[in-house]
Amino acid sequence: MVENRRISRREFLKLIGAGSTILLFGGLGLSRMLRSASALNFTNSGSGTSPFGQQRQLGPMVNRFMVGANYGAWDNRTTNIGRNQFDPNISPLPTKALSNPSLPYLSTHPGDIDSFFSSIQGLDVVRLWILNQHEGMKFEPGTTNLIEGLDDEYVKNLKMILDSAAKHNVQMYLTLVEVANTAIFNPGDDRNYRNIQERIMSDYVKNPYKFIINYLAPLIDVIGSHPALYGIDLMNKPEMVFEAHQQTYTYGEMLVFCERCTAAIHQLNPNVKVSCGCMNYSTAMDMSAFLDFADVHVYTNENLVNNRDGIPFKDHDIKAMFKGKSVIIGECGLAHANDKQQSAYADMFEVSVNENLVTMAKELGYSATMTWGVINDFGPNEGFIFQPSHRQQILDFLKNFSRNSPPSTGIIHGAMTDISGNENLSDSGIKSFNSLAKKPIGIAYFTHHWFKKVEPFPQTQCDIAKANSCVPFIRMNADMLQSTVVNCAAINSGKHDSELQAYAQAAKAWGGTILAEIGTEVNGNFLAFSGEGSAAYKTMARKVITMFKQIAPNVRWAFHGDYNDLSSHPEQWYPGDDLFDWIGSSFYGQSNGKGCIGSLEQNNNQNYNVMANTGNKPLAILEWGIANPTDITNTMTGLPQKFPRIKMLLYWNEQGSFDRRINKTQQSLTAYQQGISSSNYTSTYYDP
Repeated sequence: MVENRRISRREFLKLIGAGSTILLFGGLGLSRMLRSASALNFTNSGSGTSPFGQQRQLGPMVNRFMVGANYGAWDNRTTNIGRNQFDPNISPLPTKALSNPSLPYLSTHPGDIDSFFSSIQGLDVVRLWILNQHEGMKFEPGTTNLIEGLDDEYVKNLKMILDSAAKHNVQMYLTLVEVANTAIFNPGDDRNYRNIQERIMSDYVKNPYKFIINYLAPLIDVIGSHPALYGIDLMNKPEMVFEAHQQTYTYGEMLVFCERCTAAIHQLNPNVKVSCGCMNYSTAMDMSAFLDFADVHVYTNENLVNNRDGIPFKDHDIKAMFKGKSVIIGECGLAHANDKQQSAYADMFEVSVNENLVTMAKELGYSATMTWGVINDFGPNEGFIFQPSHRQQILDFLKNFSRNSPPSTGIIHGAMTDISGNENLSDSGIKSFNSLAKKPIGIAYFTHHWFKKVEPFPQTQCDIAKANSCVPFIRMNADMLQSTVVNCAAINSGKHDSELQAYAQAAKAWGGTILAEIGTEVNGNFLAFSGEGSAAYKTMARKVITMFKQIAPNVRWAFHGDYNDLSSHPEQWYPGDDLFDWIGSSFYGQSNGKGCIGSLEQNNNQNYNVMANTGNKPLAILEWGIANPTDITNTMTGLPQKFPRIKMLLYWNEQGSFDRRINKTQQSLTAYQQGISSSNYTSTYYDP
């Protein structure tokens, strides 16, 4: 349960050492306030460490186009995630904070969370409003502006939402302040209730310290390091504040609020990326000076079917305009005109305009789009999809577009994370490695040992990888040269056909992308799959991989040779490009002291050249690491420059007879953190 504490203005001013006006706090004052945040006991964690124990480079900094959709408030209700002390669903509408608001819907229906993410799995990102009409914000009962912190049910449900999102490979873009609640008055609205909503928001926009101390800081402390967090959207359409309430607070004060909140988040957790969803492109430009990425909202008409006129900055270099920062389209859809017949208009343009918006946004250099009205029914406004069948059609298009929008560049970061030497996969192993590296792996590498039979598909390990936003990489190995174990001859004879077919069917049913190798360092003559010679291995590999391609096309295959030992001709063990998606090798350079990149460069790049000429496939370093700081630095800086065909780098993080851990010494850990932080390395798997 979250322990909340309201702080007075006097206490806050004393804490930050500020002067007479709160709007001037910043720089040293803000730093003091945030360095002291743990002393305010925002959560009961004690240490101040995130309960998720994992930090990652978040938001649209990943180097591929992200495809998503808006969900609005959870199922369009502002009492579903947290208690709402200004519950808009009761009569009469409350004008002061309720002392005993009802339990939120998700607290009694937690199964709905997994059901939702199962229905939209395949999207990259979902935008969710989590502070709509001040849901989840805890007030002193009977007041209108005394914020005390976060509702405990709100915290619990947010964590369940993020956990489920991670399990389904979806990232969450969380929107905080919903300005439209007070800026737009619809027929039938209770003006007194709206005035209360306005007063609450006006108070914390003019006095951002209240919002930061009592809401934002505890929120970031709880969710800031969650792997499913895409970023924070501080305000939805912040211009509405100025346009509707110029007499109450100004455009400049709104900018100050957003800037202070952004600075606070960066101090609390530098990995959290922050933006504001803007309806005016000039506002996005103004805010880009302090936000991590820009977010513009785009609603266009039927003209987009044939040209780009409905998309902003269509004739400009977007990243140059925003000084290298990413730009996303946080809302997009078809702008309906009231004087048109809805059904005919929808039938003509709903699907094509939404599809073209996404396609053209990618072509123009945007980093993401999030379509409006696809997941649920927002009512007949801009972006609303009138035909229910169109919602499913567009959702299917978005999912398919996501699958076909891989990163265009980057070396995929991965690791074997079991320091025990058993080469297994665990949740704690991945989280520990990610925490050390300060950049998450995109590939989780582990060995699946086959002894007297082909063991069943490793569902548990694959689930762990998926929960940590990784692609599982299965090393299928029979480890001993004995006739009683699975070997090439037994597989080629058909002895294990039924086991292999069941394995492939389970891999298909699991559904996500899987990487696999059949045999490790196969020319090395020390494992069952290599001890019978290259002809037997190639026959076996062709049989197994052909079977899997027919049953489980979601499995990608890597050839794992040992190109440090050219005397055993690893290239002669390669069955062919028609079977494999990757060609790779282990490169330790331990015995010769040359390290990974030194082994690649040996004898005028001879080892690398033989590997590269084996086939026409992307190349992978499937094992490396001797915990030498010089080797780590030289390898990570040299690979992108000298060997651009290498697109995968998997560290072997083991403490066995030889200690290879990245944190063997502080020097090796620092070298790894600095090397992997480069934009040349990505945490997202893709098929080059």
